[in-house]
Amino acid sequence: MGIFSNQYVNRANNQSPGNLLLAQYRGARTQLLFAIIFTAVNVGTLLLNVNFYFLFSLTVPYYLVVFGAVITQQTALNAFLILGAIAAVVIFAVYVILYILSKRKPGALTAALVLFIIDSLAVIGILIIEIMNPSNGISSLFDAAIHALILFWLIRGFSAAKKLKALGISVDTQMIPNAVNTAPAGMPAEQTQPGTFEAAPEENVKKTVCPYCGTELEAGASFCQSCGAKLEPEEQVREQDEEPDNETVPEEPEFKTEPIGPWDGQGTVRIAAIYNGVEVKATRKFSCTELIIDGKVYDTFDKIIEVQYTLAAVVNGVKYIYAQDGFGHAVLTADGVTLATANVI
Repeated sequence: MGIFSNQYVNRANNQSPGNLLLAQYRGARTQLLFAIIFTAVNVGTLLLNVNFYFLFSLTVPYYLVVFGAVITQQTALNAFLILGAIAAVVIFAVYVILYILSKRKPGALTAALVLFIIDSLAVIGILIIEIMNPSNGISSLFDAAIHALILFWLIRGFSAAKKLKALGISVDTQMIPNAVNTAPAGMPAEQTQPGTFEAAPEENVKKTVCPYCGTELEAGASFCQSCGAKLEPEEQVREQDEEPDNETVPEEPEFKTEPIGPWDGQGTVRIAAIYNGVEVKATRKFSCTELIIDGKVYDTFDKIIEVQYTLAAVVNGVKYIYAQDGFGHAVLTADGVTLATANVI
C-alpha cells in the first residue's frame, strides 16, 4: 500500500528538504485514508452478511462486529451485534475525525498513530492465536504485513511533522516549486531531467557565506557544508560582499578532546572517510549517533527524532566535525576540508 503515497515523495525528490518533509507527511495521511476506506468497506459487508473481505481492515473495529455476530448466533440476542457495531462505528468515526484534523494539526496524526499501534498489537495477537491453531488457517498474515507498512508511513509522517515544526513550516503549506520555465513564449522549455525544467538564472540574489571558511552557501543554510560550523540567523542573511560584524562572533561547535570509550562495533555506518591515515566515521545505533575516530567514540547525539545537530572532536590537533541539518543531509569534515557527504534519510 505504500505505492499510494510514492507520488508525493517522487514530486519532492528534486525539491527542497521542506518539500520532501511535506511529501512524507501527506503520504502518511494518504495511508491513513486508505485504511479508513478499506475498513468501511469490510465492516459494511460484514454487517450486510456478505461473504466478502477486501484486502485489509483496521482490526479492532472489524473484530468487534465479528465477536458481536458470533455471540448473537450463540445466544440469539441481537443486542450483542448491535453493541459491537456501535463500538466499531465510534472507533471508525474517531479515525475519520483525526484524518480530517491532521490536514492542519499534526497532533491529530500523532493520535491516529497511537490508535494504529494499538490496532497493530491486536492483529499481532490474532496472528499468534492463528499460528498456535493452524487447523483453521492463517488469515491475518496479510493484514499484519499491511499494518506494518502503514505503521512505517505513519511514523515517517510523525517524524516529518516534528522537523517541519522545528523549521517553522505548517503541515498545510503548499509545496514551493524550485524550478521555472525560462523558455521564450511559444517555445518549449529545455528539460534538464525528466519532470524538471532548467532553472532561471539568478540575478541580484543575496549570497550566504560561511564566516569561518568563506564557502558560498545557499540562502538560509543553517550550517556550513564545508566546515560544519553552525550559522546563526543573522549570519544566514549576510551578503557575500558585506563585511562581517565584528561584534558578532559565530558560535563554534563544542569540540571534545577525550574519547568517551572504544567503539563496540555496533550500529550502521552512515558516513566514513580516511584523513591522513586516520579513520573517521559516524554511526547510528537505535537512537544514538556516534562520532568515531580511530575506533574510539568522541561525541554522541542520543535522540529518536533527528534534528539539526553537530558532533565535533579534536584529535592530534585536527578538528573533526560531523554535521546533520535535520533533513537527512550530512557532512564530515577535518580542519574545514570536506571528507564526505551523505543523504542519511
